Amino acid sequence: MKESRLGTHRGGQAGRAFFYRAYAESPEGRARRVERGDKAASDFYEGIEKALESLRNPESFEPRLEDTGYTPPNRMTLYHLNDVLVNFLVIFQRHKLVSPEWLQELLNQKNGDQIIFNYLARRFPVYKFPVAVPTVYLNVDLKLTLEESPFTEEIRGLIKYLNHSGWQRLERLHLGTQADNANFFFPGLKGYTKFIELTNPTISETVNKEELEREIGQFMLSLTNNINEFSSPTGPFHIRDISHLKLLHSMLHFMIKYHLNGSPNKQKILQDLIHACPKIQEFDETMMLFSDLLKSVYFAYGQSLKELNSVYSLHDPLRERVAKKMIFLMDMNKSNQPSIFSQLRKGAVHKSEVELPGPGEDGFIGIDHRAYRLAHLFKPDHEIGQEGLFPKVDKDHQPIPTTLYHHPQLPHFGPMIENILRHLKAIIQNDSPDDRLLKLEQILLHPEKFQ
Repeated sequence: MKESRLGTHRGGQAGRAFFYRAYAESPEGRARRVERGDKAASDFYEGIEKALESLRNPESFEPRLEDTGYTPPNRMTLYHLNDVLVNFLVIFQRHKLVSPEWLQELLNQKNGDQIIFNYLARRFPVYKFPVAVPTVYLNVDLKLTLEESPFTEEIRGLIKYLNHSGWQRLERLHLGTQADNANFFFPGLKGYTKFIELTNPTISETVNKEELEREIGQFMLSLTNNINEFSSPTGPFHIRDISHLKLLHSMLHFMIKYHLNGSPNKQKILQDLIHACPKIQEFDETMMLFSDLLKSVYFAYGQSLKELNSVYSLHDPLRERVAKKMIFLMDMNKSNQPSIFSQLRKGAVHKSEVELPGPGEDGFIGIDHRAYRLAHLFKPDHEIGQEGLFPKVDKDHQPIPTTLYHHPQLPHFGPMIENILRHLKAIIQNDSPDDRLLKLEQILLHPEKFQ
Protein backbone atom coordinates (compact mmCIF):
# COMPACT_ATOMS: atom_id res chain seq x y z
CA MET A 1 0.00 0.00 0.00
CA LYS A 2 1.44 3.37 -0.93
CA GLU A 3 1.50 6.30 1.46
CA SER A 4 -0.63 8.43 -0.87
CA ARG A 5 -3.51 5.94 -0.61
CA LEU A 6 -3.79 5.97 3.17
CA GLY A 7 -6.71 8.38 3.20
CA THR A 8 -8.72 6.98 0.32
CA HIS A 9 -10.51 4.16 2.16
CA ARG A 10 -13.09 4.10 4.93
CA GLY A 11 -11.39 5.15 8.11
CA GLY A 12 -8.94 7.33 6.16
CA GLN A 13 -9.67 10.39 8.34
CA ALA A 14 -8.84 8.45 11.47
CA GLY A 15 -5.67 7.22 9.79
CA ARG A 16 -4.60 10.76 8.92
CA ALA A 17 -5.37 11.96 12.42
CA PHE A 18 -3.25 9.14 13.81
CA PHE A 19 -0.24 10.18 11.74
CA TYR A 20 -0.75 13.88 12.49
CA ARG A 21 -0.84 13.14 16.22
CA ALA A 22 2.38 11.19 15.88
CA TYR A 23 4.27 14.35 15.05
CA ALA A 24 2.97 16.22 18.11
CA GLU A 25 2.96 13.46 20.69
CA SER A 26 5.08 13.41 23.81
CA PRO A 27 8.24 11.28 24.05
CA GLU A 28 6.43 8.94 26.43
CA GLY A 29 3.50 8.63 24.04
CA ARG A 30 5.79 7.91 21.12
CA ALA A 31 7.63 5.26 23.12
CA ARG A 32 4.32 3.53 23.94
CA ARG A 33 3.20 3.76 20.29
CA VAL A 34 6.47 2.33 19.01
CA GLU A 35 6.29 -0.45 21.59
CA ARG A 36 2.79 -1.32 20.37
CA GLY A 37 4.06 -1.09 16.80
CA ASP A 38 6.89 -3.50 17.60
CA LYS A 39 4.39 -5.98 19.03
CA ALA A 40 1.97 -5.65 16.10
CA ALA A 41 4.82 -5.89 13.61
CA SER A 42 6.19 -9.00 15.30
CA ASP A 43 2.78 -10.69 15.28
CA PHE A 44 2.27 -9.85 11.60
CA TYR A 45 5.77 -11.02 10.68
CA GLU A 46 5.31 -14.32 12.51
CA GLY A 47 2.02 -14.91 10.71
CA ILE A 48 3.59 -14.28 7.31
CA GLU A 49 6.57 -16.47 8.20
CA LYS A 50 4.24 -19.36 9.09
CA ALA A 51 2.46 -18.98 5.76
CA LEU A 52 5.76 -18.84 3.90
CA GLU A 53 7.09 -21.88 5.72
CA SER A 54 4.00 -23.90 4.87
CA LEU A 55 4.62 -23.20 1.18
CA ARG A 56 8.35 -23.89 1.21
CA ASN A 57 8.86 -27.31 -0.30
CA PRO A 58 12.24 -27.56 -2.03
CA GLU A 59 11.12 -30.54 -4.11
CA SER A 60 8.35 -28.51 -5.70
CA PHE A 61 10.54 -25.62 -6.82
CA GLU A 62 12.46 -25.40 -10.06
CA PRO A 63 13.46 -21.74 -10.44
CA ARG A 64 14.37 -22.16 -14.09
CA LEU A 65 10.74 -22.93 -14.95
CA GLU A 66 10.41 -19.18 -15.39
CA ASP A 67 12.27 -19.57 -18.67
CA THR A 68 9.25 -21.44 -20.04
CA GLY A 69 6.89 -18.62 -19.13
CA TYR A 70 5.24 -20.75 -16.43
CA THR A 71 5.41 -19.91 -12.75
CA PRO A 72 4.14 -22.61 -10.34
CA PRO A 73 1.22 -21.45 -8.14
CA ASN A 74 3.09 -22.07 -4.90
CA ARG A 75 6.02 -19.96 -6.10
CA MET A 76 3.69 -17.13 -7.13
CA THR A 77 2.06 -17.27 -3.70
CA LEU A 78 5.48 -17.05 -2.08
CA TYR A 79 6.29 -14.04 -4.23
CA HIS A 80 3.09 -12.27 -3.22
CA LEU A 81 3.48 -13.02 0.49
CA ASN A 82 7.07 -11.84 0.47
CA ASP A 83 6.03 -8.62 -1.32
CA VAL A 84 3.31 -8.05 1.28
CA LEU A 85 5.90 -8.44 4.01
CA VAL A 86 8.36 -6.04 2.35
CA ASN A 87 5.65 -3.42 1.75
CA PHE A 88 4.55 -3.78 5.36
CA LEU A 89 8.12 -3.23 6.58
CA VAL A 90 8.62 -0.24 4.27
CA ILE A 91 5.47 1.49 5.58
CA PHE A 92 6.32 0.81 9.22
CA GLN A 93 9.87 2.07 8.72
CA ARG A 94 8.86 5.24 6.84
CA HIS A 95 6.32 6.25 9.45
CA LYS A 96 8.51 5.23 12.40
CA LEU A 97 5.86 2.81 13.64
CA VAL A 98 8.53 0.39 14.83
CA SER A 99 11.82 1.00 16.57
CA PRO A 100 15.19 0.90 14.77
CA GLU A 101 16.17 -1.89 17.17
CA TRP A 102 13.23 -4.01 16.00
CA LEU A 103 14.22 -3.55 12.35
CA GLN A 104 17.87 -4.32 13.10
CA GLU A 105 16.90 -7.52 14.90
CA LEU A 106 14.55 -8.60 12.10
CA LEU A 107 16.95 -7.91 9.24
CA ASN A 108 20.06 -9.31 10.90
CA GLN A 109 18.78 -12.13 13.11
CA LYS A 110 15.38 -13.26 11.80
CA ASN A 111 15.81 -14.12 8.11
CA GLY A 112 15.69 -10.50 7.01
CA ASP A 113 18.43 -11.22 4.49
CA GLN A 114 16.20 -13.93 2.95
CA ILE A 115 13.26 -11.49 2.74
CA ILE A 116 15.36 -8.91 0.89
CA PHE A 117 16.86 -11.62 -1.32
CA ASN A 118 13.40 -12.93 -2.27
CA TYR A 119 12.35 -9.37 -3.14
CA LEU A 120 15.38 -8.99 -5.43
CA ALA A 121 15.07 -12.49 -6.91
CA ARG A 122 11.56 -11.77 -8.14
CA ARG A 123 12.42 -8.44 -9.74
CA PHE A 124 15.86 -9.30 -11.06
CA PRO A 125 15.91 -13.09 -11.62
CA VAL A 126 19.27 -14.45 -12.75
CA TYR A 127 17.46 -17.19 -14.68
CA LYS A 128 16.16 -14.86 -17.42
CA PHE A 129 18.93 -16.03 -19.75
CA PRO A 130 20.87 -19.33 -19.82
CA VAL A 131 24.11 -17.48 -19.03
CA ALA A 132 23.37 -13.84 -18.34
CA VAL A 133 26.69 -12.02 -18.50
CA PRO A 134 25.03 -8.75 -17.33
CA THR A 135 23.85 -10.29 -14.06
CA VAL A 136 27.41 -11.13 -12.99
CA TYR A 137 29.24 -8.10 -14.42
CA LEU A 138 26.84 -5.18 -13.86
CA ASN A 139 26.23 -5.93 -10.19
CA VAL A 140 29.72 -6.21 -8.70
CA ASP A 141 29.11 -4.79 -5.21
CA LEU A 142 25.59 -5.67 -4.04
CA LYS A 143 25.63 -3.13 -1.20
CA LEU A 144 26.57 -0.28 -3.54
CA THR A 145 24.04 -1.49 -6.08
CA LEU A 146 21.13 -1.49 -3.64
CA GLU A 147 22.19 1.93 -2.36
CA GLU A 148 22.59 3.48 -5.84
CA SER A 149 20.27 1.71 -8.28
CA PRO A 150 17.07 3.63 -9.16
CA PHE A 151 15.27 0.26 -9.22
CA THR A 152 15.80 -0.32 -5.47
CA GLU A 153 14.76 3.04 -4.03
CA GLU A 154 11.70 1.48 -2.36
CA ILE A 155 13.78 -0.65 0.03
CA ARG A 156 16.61 1.80 0.68
CA GLY A 157 15.19 2.74 4.05
CA LEU A 158 15.27 -0.93 5.11
CA ILE A 159 18.72 -1.98 3.95
CA LYS A 160 20.39 0.73 6.03
CA TYR A 161 19.60 -1.46 9.05
CA LEU A 162 21.63 -4.39 7.72
CA ASN A 163 24.87 -4.82 9.63
CA HIS A 164 28.10 -6.39 8.34
CA SER A 165 26.86 -9.94 9.00
CA GLY A 166 23.50 -9.20 7.39
CA TRP A 167 25.18 -7.95 4.22
CA GLN A 168 27.46 -10.98 4.25
CA ARG A 169 24.51 -13.39 4.27
CA LEU A 170 22.62 -11.40 1.63
CA GLU A 171 25.63 -11.21 -0.70
CA ARG A 172 26.31 -14.92 -0.21
CA LEU A 173 22.73 -15.74 -1.25
CA HIS A 174 23.01 -13.49 -4.29
CA LEU A 175 26.43 -14.74 -5.43
CA GLY A 176 25.46 -18.34 -4.72
CA THR A 177 22.41 -18.02 -6.97
CA GLN A 178 24.51 -16.55 -9.78
CA ALA A 179 27.03 -19.37 -9.46
CA ASP A 180 24.29 -22.02 -9.32
CA ASN A 181 22.75 -20.66 -12.51
CA ALA A 182 26.07 -20.61 -14.39
CA ASN A 183 26.98 -24.07 -13.15
CA PHE A 184 23.57 -25.48 -14.12
CA PHE A 185 23.77 -24.43 -17.76
CA PHE A 186 27.53 -24.93 -18.10
CA PRO A 187 28.78 -27.38 -15.44
CA GLY A 188 32.36 -27.12 -14.32
CA LEU A 189 32.51 -23.89 -12.32
CA LYS A 190 35.51 -24.65 -10.14
CA GLY A 191 35.46 -23.69 -6.48
CA TYR A 192 31.68 -23.25 -6.30
CA THR A 193 30.97 -26.17 -3.92
CA LYS A 194 33.84 -25.28 -1.59
CA PHE A 195 32.78 -21.63 -1.58
CA ILE A 196 29.27 -22.53 -0.41
CA GLU A 197 30.74 -24.78 2.29
CA LEU A 198 33.30 -22.30 3.67
CA THR A 199 30.92 -19.33 3.67
CA ASN A 200 28.11 -21.14 5.48
CA PRO A 201 27.25 -18.91 8.48
CA THR A 202 27.17 -21.97 10.75
CA ILE A 203 30.61 -23.35 9.82
CA SER A 204 32.21 -21.83 12.92
CA GLU A 205 30.09 -24.22 15.00
CA THR A 206 31.89 -27.25 13.55
CA VAL A 207 35.35 -25.93 12.56
CA ASN A 208 37.71 -24.11 14.93
CA LYS A 209 39.02 -20.67 13.99
CA GLU A 210 42.61 -21.72 13.17
CA GLU A 211 41.50 -24.58 10.92
CA LEU A 212 38.93 -22.37 9.19
CA GLU A 213 41.52 -19.67 8.43
CA ARG A 214 43.85 -22.32 7.04
CA GLU A 215 41.10 -23.71 4.80
CA ILE A 216 40.17 -20.21 3.63
CA GLY A 217 43.79 -19.52 2.68
CA GLN A 218 44.01 -22.82 0.78
CA PHE A 219 40.70 -22.16 -0.98
CA MET A 220 41.82 -18.71 -2.12
CA LEU A 221 45.04 -20.20 -3.47
CA SER A 222 42.97 -22.77 -5.38
CA LEU A 223 40.97 -19.90 -6.92
CA THR A 224 44.20 -18.34 -8.20
CA ASN A 225 45.17 -21.72 -9.69
CA ASN A 226 41.85 -21.78 -11.53
CA ILE A 227 42.54 -18.25 -12.78
CA ASN A 228 45.95 -19.36 -14.03
CA GLU A 229 44.30 -22.20 -15.97
CA PHE A 230 42.09 -19.69 -17.80
CA SER A 231 45.24 -17.80 -18.81
CA SER A 232 46.33 -20.85 -20.82
CA PRO A 233 43.20 -21.91 -22.74
CA THR A 234 43.12 -25.19 -24.61
CA GLY A 235 39.98 -24.54 -26.65
CA PRO A 236 37.85 -21.78 -28.20
CA PHE A 237 36.66 -18.88 -26.05
CA HIS A 238 33.03 -19.24 -24.98
CA ILE A 239 30.45 -17.12 -23.16
CA ARG A 240 30.75 -19.71 -20.38
CA ASP A 241 34.36 -18.62 -19.85
CA ILE A 242 33.34 -14.96 -19.54
CA SER A 243 30.80 -15.80 -16.83
CA HIS A 244 32.96 -18.33 -14.96
CA LEU A 245 35.92 -15.92 -14.81
CA LYS A 246 33.78 -13.21 -13.22
CA LEU A 247 32.33 -15.66 -10.72
CA LEU A 248 35.86 -16.73 -9.71
CA HIS A 249 36.66 -13.03 -9.33
CA SER A 250 33.51 -12.43 -7.25
CA MET A 251 34.22 -15.40 -4.97
CA LEU A 252 37.77 -14.13 -4.43
CA HIS A 253 36.55 -10.63 -3.54
CA PHE A 254 33.85 -12.03 -1.25
CA MET A 255 36.46 -14.01 0.69
CA ILE A 256 38.71 -10.95 1.02
CA LYS A 257 35.84 -8.69 2.07
CA TYR A 258 34.17 -10.94 4.60
CA HIS A 259 36.74 -13.52 5.67
CA LEU A 260 40.11 -11.72 5.51
CA ASN A 261 39.26 -8.23 6.70
CA GLY A 262 40.12 -8.09 10.37
CA SER A 263 42.21 -11.26 10.19
CA PRO A 264 45.82 -10.99 11.43
CA ASN A 265 46.80 -13.20 8.47
CA LYS A 266 45.24 -10.94 5.81
CA GLN A 267 48.47 -9.45 4.44
CA LYS A 268 50.25 -12.82 4.40
CA ILE A 269 47.41 -14.52 2.53
CA LEU A 270 47.21 -11.70 -0.03
CA GLN A 271 50.97 -11.79 -0.56
CA ASP A 272 50.74 -15.58 -1.01
CA LEU A 273 48.08 -15.00 -3.68
CA ILE A 274 50.33 -12.55 -5.52
CA HIS A 275 53.21 -15.03 -5.34
CA ALA A 276 51.03 -17.89 -6.63
CA CYS A 277 49.49 -15.75 -9.37
CA PRO A 278 51.88 -12.89 -10.33
CA LYS A 279 49.31 -11.52 -12.78
CA ILE A 280 46.51 -11.38 -10.23
CA GLN A 281 46.44 -7.56 -10.27
CA GLU A 282 46.14 -7.64 -14.06
CA PHE A 283 43.33 -10.21 -13.76
CA ASP A 284 41.58 -8.09 -11.14
CA GLU A 285 41.82 -4.96 -13.29
CA THR A 286 40.67 -6.84 -16.40
CA MET A 287 37.53 -8.04 -14.62
CA MET A 288 36.93 -4.54 -13.23
CA LEU A 289 37.46 -2.97 -16.67
CA PHE A 290 35.13 -5.40 -18.43
CA SER A 291 32.52 -4.83 -15.75
CA ASP A 292 32.83 -1.04 -16.12
CA LEU A 293 32.64 -1.40 -19.90
CA LEU A 294 29.34 -3.29 -19.71
CA LYS A 295 28.07 -0.74 -17.19
CA SER A 296 28.85 1.99 -19.73
CA VAL A 297 26.96 0.01 -22.39
CA TYR A 298 23.96 -0.42 -20.08
CA PHE A 299 24.09 3.26 -19.14
CA ALA A 300 23.97 4.12 -22.85
CA TYR A 301 21.02 1.70 -23.14
CA GLY A 302 19.18 3.60 -20.41
CA GLN A 303 19.99 6.98 -21.95
CA SER A 304 18.63 5.74 -25.29
CA LEU A 305 15.36 4.76 -23.60
CA LYS A 306 15.09 8.30 -22.20
CA GLU A 307 15.27 9.71 -25.72
CA LEU A 308 12.19 7.78 -26.80
CA ASN A 309 8.80 9.43 -26.50
CA SER A 310 7.43 6.17 -25.15
CA VAL A 311 8.57 2.58 -24.80
CA TYR A 312 5.26 1.64 -26.43
CA SER A 313 6.51 3.17 -29.68
CA LEU A 314 8.94 0.25 -30.00
CA HIS A 315 7.94 -2.74 -32.08
CA ASP A 316 7.51 -6.22 -30.65
CA PRO A 317 9.44 -8.21 -29.54
CA LEU A 318 11.89 -5.39 -28.67
CA ARG A 319 9.28 -3.69 -26.49
CA GLU A 320 8.71 -6.95 -24.60
CA ARG A 321 12.44 -7.40 -23.97
CA VAL A 322 12.90 -3.80 -22.84
CA ALA A 323 10.01 -4.07 -20.39
CA LYS A 324 10.70 -7.54 -18.97
CA LYS A 325 14.12 -8.90 -19.89
CA MET A 326 16.57 -6.00 -20.01
CA ILE A 327 16.20 -4.79 -16.42
CA PHE A 328 19.38 -5.44 -14.45
CA LEU A 329 20.79 -4.37 -11.12
CA MET A 330 23.77 -2.03 -11.55
CA ASP A 331 25.76 0.28 -9.30
CA MET A 332 26.87 3.70 -10.57
CA ASN A 333 30.62 3.24 -9.96
CA LYS A 334 30.65 6.08 -7.43
CA SER A 335 33.25 4.38 -5.23
CA ASN A 336 35.67 4.30 -8.20
CA GLN A 337 38.28 2.38 -6.21
CA PRO A 338 41.41 0.83 -7.74
CA SER A 339 42.35 -2.84 -7.59
CA ILE A 340 42.90 -4.07 -4.05
CA PHE A 341 46.11 -5.71 -5.27
CA SER A 342 47.48 -2.44 -6.62
CA GLN A 343 47.06 -0.96 -3.16
CA LEU A 344 49.43 -3.59 -1.76
CA ARG A 345 52.30 -2.08 -3.72
CA LYS A 346 54.25 0.18 -1.41
CA GLY A 347 53.83 3.87 -2.17
CA ALA A 348 51.39 3.29 -5.04
CA VAL A 349 49.24 6.30 -5.87
CA HIS A 350 46.27 6.00 -8.19
CA LYS A 351 44.03 8.50 -9.79
CA SER A 352 41.07 7.32 -7.77
CA GLU A 353 42.96 7.72 -4.48
CA VAL A 354 43.08 11.51 -4.84
CA GLU A 355 40.07 13.76 -4.43
CA LEU A 356 37.59 13.03 -7.19
CA PRO A 357 35.37 15.51 -8.97
CA GLY A 358 31.67 14.78 -8.70
CA PRO A 359 30.24 12.03 -10.89
CA GLY A 360 28.13 14.57 -12.76
CA GLU A 361 24.40 15.08 -13.06
CA ASP A 362 23.81 11.51 -14.12
CA GLY A 363 25.68 10.22 -11.04
CA PHE A 364 27.63 7.72 -13.15
CA ILE A 365 31.42 7.39 -13.34
CA GLY A 366 31.97 5.57 -16.62
CA ILE A 367 34.97 4.82 -18.77
CA ASP A 368 34.73 8.30 -20.33
CA HIS A 369 35.08 10.06 -16.94
CA ARG A 370 38.39 11.91 -16.56
CA ALA A 371 38.87 10.48 -13.07
CA TYR A 372 37.99 6.91 -14.09
CA ARG A 373 39.85 4.47 -11.87
CA LEU A 374 41.44 2.46 -14.70
CA ALA A 375 42.21 5.33 -17.08
CA HIS A 376 45.91 4.41 -16.84
CA LEU A 377 45.20 1.28 -18.91
CA PHE A 378 44.28 3.32 -22.01
CA LYS A 379 46.33 5.27 -24.51
CA PRO A 380 45.32 8.96 -24.73
CA ASP A 381 42.62 9.65 -27.29
CA HIS A 382 43.45 12.80 -29.26
CA GLU A 383 40.33 12.88 -31.40
CA ILE A 384 38.63 16.27 -31.47
CA GLY A 385 34.97 17.11 -31.21
CA GLN A 386 33.65 13.75 -30.02
CA GLU A 387 31.47 13.32 -26.98
CA GLY A 388 31.51 10.85 -24.13
CA LEU A 389 28.59 8.69 -23.05
CA PHE A 390 25.84 11.19 -23.94
CA PRO A 391 26.79 14.04 -21.53
CA LYS A 392 28.43 16.92 -23.35
CA VAL A 393 32.21 16.97 -23.10
CA ASP A 394 33.06 19.04 -20.04
CA LYS A 395 35.67 19.12 -17.30
CA ASP A 396 34.54 15.68 -16.07
CA HIS A 397 34.06 13.82 -19.37
CA GLN A 398 36.22 13.03 -22.37
CA PRO A 399 35.90 11.02 -25.61
CA ILE A 400 35.47 7.28 -25.09
CA PRO A 401 38.95 5.69 -25.06
CA THR A 402 39.30 2.76 -27.44
CA THR A 403 42.92 1.56 -27.31
CA LEU A 404 44.65 -0.24 -24.45
CA TYR A 405 48.36 0.22 -23.81
CA HIS A 406 48.71 -3.55 -23.58
CA HIS A 407 46.34 -6.44 -24.02
CA PRO A 408 45.99 -8.40 -20.76
CA GLN A 409 47.41 -11.90 -20.70
CA LEU A 410 43.88 -13.13 -20.08
CA PRO A 411 43.14 -14.34 -23.63
CA HIS A 412 40.55 -12.63 -25.84
CA PHE A 413 39.65 -9.88 -23.37
CA GLY A 414 41.93 -7.22 -24.88
CA PRO A 415 40.50 -7.40 -28.42
CA MET A 416 36.97 -7.86 -27.06
CA ILE A 417 37.21 -4.73 -24.89
CA GLU A 418 38.60 -2.58 -27.71
CA ASN A 419 36.05 -3.84 -30.25
CA ILE A 420 33.14 -3.18 -27.90
CA LEU A 421 34.42 0.34 -27.17
CA ARG A 422 34.67 1.11 -30.90
CA HIS A 423 31.18 -0.26 -31.51
CA LEU A 424 29.84 1.69 -28.53
CA LYS A 425 31.32 4.95 -29.83
CA ALA A 426 29.93 4.35 -33.34
CA ILE A 427 26.49 3.35 -32.06
CA ILE A 428 26.17 6.47 -29.92
CA GLN A 429 27.28 8.76 -32.73
CA ASN A 430 25.38 7.29 -35.66
CA ASP A 431 22.26 5.35 -34.65
CA SER A 432 18.72 6.33 -33.71
CA PRO A 433 17.57 5.43 -30.18
CA ASP A 434 15.61 2.32 -31.20
CA ASP A 435 18.46 1.04 -33.37
CA ARG A 436 20.85 1.68 -30.49
CA LEU A 437 18.73 -0.46 -28.19
CA LEU A 438 19.02 -3.47 -30.49
CA LYS A 439 22.78 -3.14 -30.92
CA LEU A 440 23.51 -2.39 -27.26
CA GLU A 441 21.39 -5.38 -26.25
CA GLN A 442 23.55 -7.60 -28.44
CA ILE A 443 26.72 -6.33 -26.76
CA LEU A 444 25.30 -6.90 -23.28
CA LEU A 445 24.01 -10.40 -23.94
CA HIS A 446 26.71 -11.65 -26.33
CA PRO A 447 29.99 -9.82 -25.74
CA GLU A 448 31.89 -12.91 -26.94
CA LYS A 449 30.83 -12.04 -30.50
CA PHE A 450 33.08 -8.98 -30.39
CA GLN A 451 36.41 -10.81 -30.00
